[in-house]
Amino acid sequence: MGRYVFGMGDAIPADTAVARALLGGKGAGLFEMRRLGIGVPPAFVITTEAFARWRSSGSIAFLDEELAEQLGELGRELGRTFGGRERPLVVSVRSGAAASMPGMMDTILNLGLDDASVAGLADMVSPDRASRAYDRLRTTYAEIVGASLPPDPFDQLRGAIAAVFSSWDSARARTYRTRAAISDDLGTAVTVQAMVFGTAPGFSGTGVLFTRHPSTGEPEPMGDWLQDAQGEDVVAGGHQTEPLSVLAAARPDLWADLRRVAATLEGHVQDMCDIEFTVEAGVLWALQYRRGKRSPLAAVRIATDLADDPAMSFSRRDAVARIAPETIAALLAERDASTVAEPLATGLGASPGVASGKACFSVNAALDAADQGVAVILVRPETSPDDIPGMDAAEGILTATGGLVSHAAIVAREWCKPAVVGTTALSFDGATVRIAGQILCEGDELTIDGTSGHIFRGQVTATAAALPRCAERLIGWAGEIAGRSGGDPIALLSDAHSRLAPRSKENA
Repeated sequence: MGRYVFGMGDAIPADTAVARALLGGKGAGLFEMRRLGIGVPPAFVITTEAFARWRSSGSIAFLDEELAEQLGELGRELGRTFGGRERPLVVSVRSGAAASMPGMMDTILNLGLDDASVAGLADMVSPDRASRAYDRLRTTYAEIVGASLPPDPFDQLRGAIAAVFSSWDSARARTYRTRAAISDDLGTAVTVQAMVFGTAPGFSGTGVLFTRHPSTGEPEPMGDWLQDAQGEDVVAGGHQTEPLSVLAAARPDLWADLRRVAATLEGHVQDMCDIEFTVEAGVLWALQYRRGKRSPLAAVRIATDLADDPAMSFSRRDAVARIAPETIAALLAERDASTVAEPLATGLGASPGVASGKACFSVNAALDAADQGVAVILVRPETSPDDIPGMDAAEGILTATGGLVSHAAIVAREWCKPAVVGTTALSFDGATVRIAGQILCEGDELTIDGTSGHIFRGQVTATAAALPRCAERLIGWAGEIAGRSGGDPIALLSDAHSRLAPRSKENA
C-alpha cells in the first residue's frame, strides 16, 4: 500500500513542484515555513494521491490507520488528545490544491469537539468561547457535510475529509477552474492542522498580510486584522475588518514578528506573498502562505521593484519573463473615472479599473442579465464562493463589507475585474438596498472605479489611464532582450518571451 498521509516530521519530495503536486500548495507551504523556522501549528497532510483513490472508490476507509497514527503524533507534540475530555486536540480540515483556488473549496474549523471535550476546551479558553466554537462546528459541519455532527470525533474527521474532497467537484470550484484554466484532474490535498484560537483569552485575533500592496504594488505590507475572531472571518468578507495598523499600534512586538515572517517568506519565494495568521493569547502563528493574487499594475510594479532590489536574486530578465503580454494589455485598457464626475459614494478600491452596468443583487439576476447581453455590476453585502458564477458574469463587483483581502477583492484582482468593497454607505435591509441614503433598484445603472473606490450613478465615460512608469521600464527591458525598441508593447513583450524560452516562466 502506498503512503497517503505525511506528518511535518516526515521527509517530503525535495522538488518544489513535485511537493506541491503531492501535498497541495497549502500543505507544501506548511512544510516550507517550518523548515524556515516560522511558527506554524502542527499538522499533517493527506495527499492528492489519496484524493485520486477516494474519487475512484468512493471510500476513505483506507486512510484510517494513517489518520490514527498522525492524530497520535499531533497529540503527543501538543500534550493533547483527540476527543479527550481534558486538553482536547481540536483541528481544522482544509483543502489545498497545487494551483491556488482561494475560497473555492470547503474548510471545517474546530473539529474534534463533542459534548464531553467541549468542557475541556472551556478550561483552556473559557466556557463562552468553547461554546461558540462548538456551535460553529455543528453549524458548518451540517452545511458542508450535509449531516448532523457525529458524536465520535474520528467519524467527524472521516466525514470532513470526504466533504473537502467532494468540494473539488462543486459548481463554484468547476467555474473557477474553467476561468483559471486549471485541470479538473489535479485534485486536492487535505491539511489537518491543530487549531489555534483567535478567540482565546488575552490578546487574540486573526488576519491576512500581503507583503506588498496587491492593487498598487507599493512595497509596504498591508492587510486586514480582526480581533477576537477565527481565520475564515477575515477572508469571508462578512465582517468589517480593521487595517493591520491597528494590530501594529496595539502590539508592536507582534507586528515586528509578523514583519520578520513576511520578509523571510518574500525572500524565500522572490515574490509578493499572501500570509494568513492567527494570534492566540499573544503568540503569533502562521497558518498558510501563497504567492499573492494581484492586479496588473501591482504585477508589473512588483516585478520591476524586485529586479531593482539588490537583496533579491531576481534579474530584469526574470521580471520580463514573469509578466504575461495579457498583463500589459490589461494596463493599456485601464480607464480613470476619478476626475470625470462627482461620486455618489466611496468604498475601498480593491481591484483597479472602471466598469459600468446594471445593478444586480443576486447571482441568478446577474446570469440572466449577462445572458441577454447586458453589462452587469454585481452588488452584494459580501461575496462568497457561491457567488463565483455571478462574479464571472459581471463587469464589476461592489460589496458593502469586507476589506482588501476579502473573497471579493482577491477574486476580482485575479480576474482583472474592477471591484469596490467595504462600502459603508451601501446597506441591505430585506429587499431594500440603499446607497448613500438613496434607494438602489435592481437594474439601475452604476459605474464603479476600482482604483479610487468611487461609485457613480449612471454610466460615466472614463478617460484613458496613463501607462505607469514601471510598465514603461519593463517594456524597455523587453526591448533590450528582443534586440529592438518601439512599436506595439504587447508584441515586444511576446518577442522577448520567445527569446527567453525555454526558461521556465511564471506569469504574475
